[in-house]
Amino acid sequence: MATQNPPGRFRWARRSRRIRRYSSLPSATAPSCPVSGLTGAALLSNGASRIVDRFRLVDWPGAMALLASSGPAEIVHRVRQAEARHAVAADDATVAHCTGLGTI
Repeated sequence: MATQNPPGRFRWARRSRRIRRYSSLPSATAPSCPVSGLTGAALLSNGASRIVDRFRLVDWPGAMALLASSGPAEIVHRVRQAEARHAVAADDATVAHCTGLGTI
């Protein structure tokens, strides 16, 4: 199981046939901040994050600005264009964008 989640690589969970349950691998971590300081949040699959980490079309602040101005569909659209331009196989590209958190 240790080779599935090497340091610096994508984090993922898998279903084990032996234990028949889903388990999150222990090395997955996320930064934290006070909820009172949040106005929104975004979750991007590794395919959607290609806009930053593989194709370098924008940086992370730019990706968040694009989400705020144009929505998740624009992130996916730009990733698909870059995949086609670079002749790279399409990967999953999923974006969940939560807004209005400061009003809760």
